Amino acid sequence: MTERRNTDASLIDRRSLLAGLAVLPAAGSALAAVPAVPDDAGRLRAWLKLRADLSGAPAWFSAQGEVWSWVPGEESVRLFSTRTFAASRIEATADGWRLDQHELTWFLDPESGALLDDWENPLTGEAVTVVHRFRRLPSQLLSGDAAAPQASLQGRQLVFSGAEFSSGPAALDRARFPRHSAAVRAQSGCLDNLSGQLEELLDAAVTSAPCTWSRTELVQWLPFMEMGNRPGALLVQASLHKVDGPGSLPAALLADARRRHPALLEVPQPSVEGFDAETAALLQAPRQA
Repeated sequence: MTERRNTDASLIDRRSLLAGLAVLPAAGSALAAVPAVPDDAGRLRAWLKLRADLSGAPAWFSAQGEVWSWVPGEESVRLFSTRTFAASRIEATADGWRLDQHELTWFLDPESGALLDDWENPLTGEAVTVVHRFRRLPSQLLSGDAAAPQASLQGRQLVFSGAEFSSGPAALDRARFPRHSAAVRAQSGCLDNLSGQLEELLDAAVTSAPCTWSRTELVQWLPFMEMGNRPGALLVQASLHKVDGPGSLPAALLADARRRHPALLEVPQPSVEGFDAETAALLQAPRQA
C-alpha cells in the first residue's frame, strides 16, 4: 500500500461540512467587522468552492506549466512545456464529501509550443516516443475525523497553502522495466497555493468560485523518458485556473483528447486505486530485454 504523509487539506479527512457560513456585515454597517479567516466548516466549504462545485456539477481546470530536470552537480534543463486539462467533482457522503478527479497533461516543445510525439531526450541523447499523461486520481474522502484546511488572509484573498509527500512501492517493477522505472519505491512532493476572493467564498449563493492556483512538484523521471535509475528528478511548475468546460481547449488539443482519452471530457468517476494510462499500457506490454 502507498504510504502518504500530508499537510495538504485536500488529502486528509475533515470535520463535518454541513454547517453554514457566516455572512460578512454590509459595507455600510457602522460596526462592520474586520474580515477573519472562517471557522473549520467554513474553510473547507471555501476550499471546495475553489477546487470543485458544491452543487455537484463538474468543475473544469486548464493549466500551463514547465518541466525542468534536476540532477545533482549538473545544470537544470528545461525539458518540456505542458498543457493540462482537468476535471473534478464532489459528492456529499454520510459524513462529508468525496472528491473525484481526472486529468490529461500534454508535453510540448518548450521553444515552439508544438505538441510532441517524438522527442530526443537531451539527458541521454536518445530518441523516445512521448506519452501524454492521462490519470484518474484516487477519490479523496473528506470526513469529520481531522482538522479543516488551514488558510490565511492576504487582503481580501483567502489563501490555502499545503504540502503533500507520498511514498510507496513503484507501480513499475525495476527488474521488469529497467528503462522505464526510476526506483523500487515511488516518491513525490507537491506544494500547492490556492486562493480566491473572500466575499465570494463566504456567499452562500455561490457554489463554485474562481481561483488562483499555483503548484510545484518534485517527481521521478517519467517512464517514457527511459531514464532508468539515473540520479535526479523532475521539477514541475504549473499555474491553473477554472474554465467553462472542454470547449475552452484549443481545437487541436480537444481533438487529441477525443482521440486518445475521451473519458477526460466526461464527468469524473469514483476510483479507489486511481489509474495511469502509461503505466497500464506498460504493464500489458511484453517483458523488456
